[in-house]
Amino acid sequence: MWLQIVLGMAGGGCVGVVIGAIIVRNEWLAHSTRRFLRLWQWLPVFAYWMFLSGRWIEPWGGALPRELKSVISGAGVAIPVLSIAACYQYLSFRSGKMPQSVAVTVYIVRNVFFHAFLVCLLWQLLFYPHGWNWALVLATPDGTAVALASLILLLLSVSAINLLTHSGFQQSSETRAVMLIDSLKNDSKASFFGAWVIAACTVFLWQFFQTEIWKLFGIPAPVYVFKAVSRFVVSESGVIDRYNGTTWGHIAISLIEMFFGLSLGGLIVCFVAARLTKSDGLSRLLSCLLPMTYVAPIGIWLWIIAWEFPGLIGVWHKMILVACLTFFPLLQAFWGLRDRPIPQRIALAIDDALPFAFVGMFFGELFAATAGIGFVVVIAAATSLFEDAVGACLIILTLLTGISAVLRFLSTHFHLALPADSER
Repeated sequence: MWLQIVLGMAGGGCVGVVIGAIIVRNEWLAHSTRRFLRLWQWLPVFAYWMFLSGRWIEPWGGALPRELKSVISGAGVAIPVLSIAACYQYLSFRSGKMPQSVAVTVYIVRNVFFHAFLVCLLWQLLFYPHGWNWALVLATPDGTAVALASLILLLLSVSAINLLTHSGFQQSSETRAVMLIDSLKNDSKASFFGAWVIAACTVFLWQFFQTEIWKLFGIPAPVYVFKAVSRFVVSESGVIDRYNGTTWGHIAISLIEMFFGLSLGGLIVCFVAARLTKSDGLSRLLSCLLPMTYVAPIGIWLWIIAWEFPGLIGVWHKMILVACLTFFPLLQAFWGLRDRPIPQRIALAIDDALPFAFVGMFFGELFAATAGIGFVVVIAAATSLFEDAVGACLIILTLLTGISAVLRFLSTHFHLALPADSER
C-alpha cells in the first residue's frame, strides 16, 4: 500500500500541480475548476469499485509477478485520482487567502497524502490476496487482535505524516476554515456556469477516448452510462429488478445511514469541542492527539466488526463507520470556524464532512448489506453490469452535490450571512 501511495503521489502530484499552475493563470477558470473538483474529485473513489473481481490487474505489468502487478496497477489507477486531488489542492491554496505561515508545498503534500491514504486504504480489497487485507478480520480466527493491530498502524501512519509536515490540530483547523470561507465567497454565477462547461468538456473527452478508457479501466462509454441512469430513475434496472425494491428505496436507506452516522459523529464532536475550550492539561493533550484521528478511527469500526457485537452488524455498523470517518473533518471545520455563527458552523462542518459520509456509507455497504445504493454498485459490478455500476456512482455524486448545495445555500442565506473579513 505504501508503495502505491508514494508512486501515486509522485506521479499524480506532479501532474496535478503542473495542470493547476496553468489553470490558475485565469481567475475565472481557476474558480470554476475548483468548484467543479471540490466534490467530483470523489467520483473515482466510488466508480473504481466496479473492479472488485480484480480482473483489471492482469493487463498491468506484463509478465511481472502478481505482487508487483498489484503495486503497479494500484499506482497506475491512483495517479489520475491523485492528480485531480493535487490540482484541486493547488487551486485552493493559490486562489485562497491562506496564512503566510502555511507553505504551499507542505499544504499540498499533506492534503494529497491524506487523500491517497484514504483511497489506497479502501482499495486494498481490490488486490486480495496481495494487498494489505486489513478489512478481512472476519475471515481470521484472531480477528480482534488483527483489528487492534490495524488501528495502531493507522494511528502511527497518520501521526508520521503530521510530524513530517509539522501539522498540528490548531493550524490545520484554522487553515481549513480559511479555505472553506474563501470557497464560499468565490461561489459566483460565473464559476457555476464554468463548472458546467468543465463537466460538459469532461463528458466529451470521456466519449472521445471511450475505447482507451474501456481498455485501461473498464469504464463504459457515457452514452451507455446515461442510459443506465435513466433506467435507475424509473426503476427498470436489471440490478434493481433482481434484488427487489426501487432505486429510491435504496437511496433512502443510504441517506438514513448517513444521517444517523453524521448525527453520532456530531454528538462526539460537540463533546470534544466543549473540552477544547477549556485551558487545562486534558485540552492540550486532546490537541496533540486529534490529528491522529483522520481516517484512523476506521480501526475502531473494524474492531466492532471483529467482536461481532449483537445487533451492530447490519444497519448500525454502517452508521458507526460513517461516524468514524466523519469525526475528524467535522471537528476540524467546526473548531476552525468557532468565530462564526453557530448555524453557519454546523452547516459548513457537515458540508465539509459529506464526502467522507458518502465514502463510509459506500464502503460499509460492502459488508453484511442487502440494500443501499452502494450495495447496488457492488452487485452491478459482480454481475458485469458495468454501465449500471458507473450510473449508480453518478447518482451518488449527484446526491452529494445536491445536499452540499443546500447546506452552502443555508450557510449564506436565512440570516446566516458571512461576517466581515475584519471580524476574523
